[in-house]
Formats: sequence, C-alpha cells, structure tokens
Amino acid sequence: MATADQPTGDDMYLAPALDPEPAAGQVLDPVDVMDRSTCQLLWGQEGRRLLAREDDVAAAARENSWTFTALDARLSARLVELDITDSCPRITRHVCTPLENGATVLDLTGVSFHRTGDRPELLRLQIGSAGLVNFPSDHKLAVVPTGGTDIGWRRFGPGVDTESGEFDDRYRVHCDDPLWAMLVLNPSLMQRLLDHWPTTLIITGNLLAVIRPGWESASTLPDFSCTTTWSSAA
Repeated sequence: MATADQPTGDDMYLAPALDPEPAAGQVLDPVDVMDRSTCQLLWGQEGRRLLAREDDVAAAARENSWTFTALDARLSARLVELDITDSCPRITRHVCTPLENGATVLDLTGVSFHRTGDRPELLRLQIGSAGLVNFPSDHKLAVVPTGGTDIGWRRFGPGVDTESGEFDDRYRVHCDDPLWAMLVLNPSLMQRLLDHWPTTLIITGNLLAVIRPGWESASTLPDFSCTTTWSSAA
C-alpha cells in the first residue's frame, strides 16, 4: 500500500487533461504540461499540502457564502496571457466569487523546480492570493513592491515617479500613460497600498488585479474582496 508521501492513482490531479498539441494561441501553464513522472514526483512531495490548502479555501468560501471551484483553467490562461500572473504562481486552482459584489477571489498555485540535469528532483508549491474585478481601461498599469527581482515590468510601460518619496521607496510604478497613472494612484490609494505592503496592483485587459505573494492563510481571503473593491473605486 502506498504511503501518504507516495504517488497514488490521484497523481494526475495536478495536470488537467489537455490535447497533446495545444490549439493555436492557447496558453498553457507549466503545471498543465508536466509529464506524468514529474506529476507523480510533485504529488509525492506536496500532494497532502495541496489538498489541505484546497480544503481550507473551500471552507472559507462556505463561511462567506461564496461559490467555489477548485480549478478554472480558462481564467488561468487569461491571466497568463495578460501578464497578470507573470511573477506569481501560474495556475488558478481555487476560485471564489463573492455574491455581493462580483469580485473574484482566488489562490494562485505554482511549482518551483530544483533540477539536476533535465529532471526536477525537488518541487515545492508556491501560493499567492489575489482579487480580480472588471476595470474597463485602454491603459496598462503595474504597481509592484521594490526589492524583488526585475522580471521585466517595463512591458507595462516606462517607470513613473509619484509625488511621494515614501511610496517610491516601497513601490515601482510602470504605466503606458504616466498622467493616467497619477489619476489612478491618488493619495488615498497610495496610502492604502503602503498600509498593505507588499501588494501588487495590476490593470490590464479590462481587469484590475490585487495580488499578495506567499502562503497566506485562507482566512485572509475575504480581505482580497475588500481590497480589490477599494482599489477599483479609488
């Protein structure tokens, strides 16, 4: 009998069934295209933690009267296409939609690889929590904490300095229209971002996303509904 740390018949849980050849323009997450042996390795190392996380998120959804789904591959692909999850875990595993305001609150689950040669030997889950809300706009904006690695946020536009030295010390701003960025980043929103550092705020493709990396407790997920709402209303 397999122990709890060994792969079981559920080892493909992490890899949704996909066509061998993706359709033109289809974006696949790294987790989606893992080969079977890598999925087995990941399940053996991190399967229990992933299932425990899903249980915690489902419980938070029930407590808040949210709808819940464990996987939304189409949303995950859209977030990748829009660069929203470029610096975060790449697969949208847990989606909760609050009924009262329509914002989507979710966990972003990814995998870090430590390789020897071509085969990964150690895989660890990475978690991020996020909130999404519709935000019609022709512009792109990224507000990211300073101190992280440079992952090419200039694809959202050149760097923009704000009128707050404290804010510029703790956040980098990239936008394709600096004047519009300053309209969005009013003093109230900047203070809220400072109060919730480190938070990433992204606007692109008619979506506003608020993202916090790290293994946040599932009990904090309601905060992302509130944070996303005040970000979009600021």
